[in-house]
Amino acid sequence: MARSKLKRPDSRLPITLDLLKNIIKILPAFCSSRYEAVLFSSAFSMGFFAFLRVGEMTTACGREGSNHAIKIENVEVTNHNIKIYLASSKTDQLGRGTSIFVARQSDVGICPVKLLQEYLKIRPRISGQLYCHFDGSPMTRYQFSGILKQALGYIGFDQSKYGTHSFRIGSATSATMLGFSDEQIKVMGRWSSDTFKSYIRIPQF
Repeated sequence: MARSKLKRPDSRLPITLDLLKNIIKILPAFCSSRYEAVLFSSAFSMGFFAFLRVGEMTTACGREGSNHAIKIENVEVTNHNIKIYLASSKTDQLGRGTSIFVARQSDVGICPVKLLQEYLKIRPRISGQLYCHFDGSPMTRYQFSGILKQALGYIGFDQSKYGTHSFRIGSATSATMLGFSDEQIKVMGRWSSDTFKSYIRIPQF
């Protein structure tokens, strides 16, 4: 008889608003260029406030290999918000597509609108994946994870307790603590079931 595998509880910690602020603040200290610091600042902020999966911002390798990564052509920015058209996603394999809106934040240090505007000013004028390096190569999942780990280590956090999914965990947790309803959080994170509840990490005082 095959032994059933017990699913280990997800122990990854959330990226909180305060931690996001500290991560973005420290990026210029170790990123290889100003361009890279601006790139990852925007990507980290967008990942948090748009409830994005890492595969919606990156490719798995150094080529245009992701079907789900946001394309520059599908992004509209105003001074008040960002409109992103996701042509497909992990939970939309048929490619029906959906649009999400990301609002401006009062804290300019982590505001996704401001940080995306700064990034787009210096981004190469090429089509394809929204987040790319100065040479035009797409940002990869490995690079996204690597810079996140470096930032966490730089500010004294245990890197092993965080991962790329910590952004969505943090988004769901923050929304819950701000009083959003379960249905609102499901819509914001594009969850089709109550699985989002496993992402929520309410601090124990």
